[in-house]
Amino acid sequence: MTTSIVAGALLSLPYAFSLLGWTAGIICLVIAAMVTFYSYNLLSLVLEHQAKLGNRQLRFRDMARDILGNI
Repeated sequence: MTTSIVAGALLSLPYAFSLLGWTAGIICLVIAAMVTFYSYNLLSLVLEHQAKLGNRQLRFRDMARDILGNI
């Protein structure tokens, strides 16, 4: 399911970047990489903090259950 949702956006990226040109395309790619790196760092800090509290979360499902509760 995740693959089918993400695939459309990933397949359109080369076309979108080709319309931007070299300079704007590289700038957008670097900005996207920085945002991805920052979100990964935030996520790893939260997981590390939760592990210190004794709530080790191995999957995103575990983290979502801790944040949202049992739905």
